Amino acid sequence: MSQIAKARAEALRREKEEKAAQLREEQCRERAERLRKEREEKQLRAKRRRNEREMQEKQKAEALKKKEELEERKREEFLLHKSPARSNAISRVCSPSRVPKMIGNNQPRSAKSIVFKFCFAVAVETRGDRITILEGEMRREEEERRRLKLAREERHYLEVVKMEVEECDSLKQELQRECEQEESSRLQQEKEKQERLDREEEQKRLAEEEEQRRLVEEEDRLMQEQEEKWLQEERSRKREEEDERRRLSKDERRQRREREEALIRERLETEKRREEEEKQRLEDEYRQQLEEKRLREEAEAKMRELRRIEEEEAKARLN
Repeated sequence: MSQIAKARAEALRREKEEKAAQLREEQCRERAERLRKEREEKQLRAKRRRNEREMQEKQKAEALKKKEELEERKREEFLLHKSPARSNAISRVCSPSRVPKMIGNNQPRSAKSIVFKFCFAVAVETRGDRITILEGEMRREEEERRRLKLAREERHYLEVVKMEVEECDSLKQELQRECEQEESSRLQQEKEKQERLDREEEQKRLAEEEEQRRLVEEEDRLMQEQEEKWLQEERSRKREEEDERRRLSKDERRQRREREEALIRERLETEKRREEEEKQRLEDEYRQQLEEKRLREEAEAKMRELRRIEEEEAKARLN
């Protein structure tokens, strides 16, 4: 009987070591999975920051290009509006330094006709006008007047375009600021949500570990109690056998021993069956926990994929 007790104790010890090894392996797998998720999240955050940096650099380059184009247009406009003294304009729209002192009727030009406050053409009703018509000067005046009108219209159009560009730039900057604020708030919310989920998962993991430890301790205590009870029963049985051996004959002792061995075998089989059922129940609970964990991870992966797709669509709409 002592050999049977030793075998049972050895089997219980091996089973306990196997459970401890399985628990350590599961904890290592969970830690590796958690580290992998953290590494993937860091890579995603770095990629998002890199994309935002590239977008900002692209916007700065576009703004600089627009600014250079606007300055180029300003330079061209300035060249179009250079002073009349350095231009090839006709005599009626140039500065007084290039106007002849006498007009067609041999009369000196009046001050009214030679003083140009804003360098614009001024028509003077004199006999010289009729003379200049014959020489074709009025046609050149009309062309110059038309050219100045087109220049003023072009300048006005450039000013309107400049205002529209500045307004578009301001609106774009405002939209960019709003998008950045929304993105930062969304990232902050996602970070807080992820931290909350990590805390909840850590709490669940600690609770599961505590439950597993409690179950192992409870099982050890029950097995120890059963072993002590079985040893007490064995000692009491041995004492009873000694007493009975003194009273009973050899055949009776043999029959009694056979019956007792049959009872012991039946009790051992019952205990073994009960232990197997308990082991099967624990394995079923463990598999169920693993399945629930796998389903949770799949749901989280789907949610992350949906968020990634939404972010890409939002970026595509912004672009």
